[in-house]
Amino acid sequence: CGLIVFTVIEGTFSRSDVYLELLMDDHVFPSYLSSKVRQRHHQFGETGDAFVRELDMSRITVRLVEKSDNNGKEKDHEDIIARLAGPTLPTLQQCLYKPTELSLKGSDGAVSKVTFKMRYLPVEMHLDPSE
Repeated sequence: CGLIVFTVIEGTFSRSDVYLELLMDDHVFPSYLSSKVRQRHHQFGETGDAFVRELDMSRITVRLVEKSDNNGKEKDHEDIIARLAGPTLPTLQQCLYKPTELSLKGSDGAVSKVTFKMRYLPVEMHLDPSE
């Protein structure tokens, strides 16, 4: 178990008036939601964190969405503009302590890029086997 602490440095997006979300594993609610991105190139300078239950089994998803609030329901596919999903460990290793640009691909083929810097803080915790 542990905590991923990340800094969202900047991004270049295929469109404006969107939000950046970071989700862990199968959670419905994002661990991080940015302020509204009003321009195609945006300087964030925002820091967030996300709890990771099992680092080697965990999955991370970074996505751009049109709407920030969906009352706990799954996002509609038309709300998601671009996304990047994959295993957490390689993503963390790639972004560990250094700014790294991640590419989010949209269903229309448009690419948006976001620069992250991450670090990992291990947490000693005993999880119930049902989790």
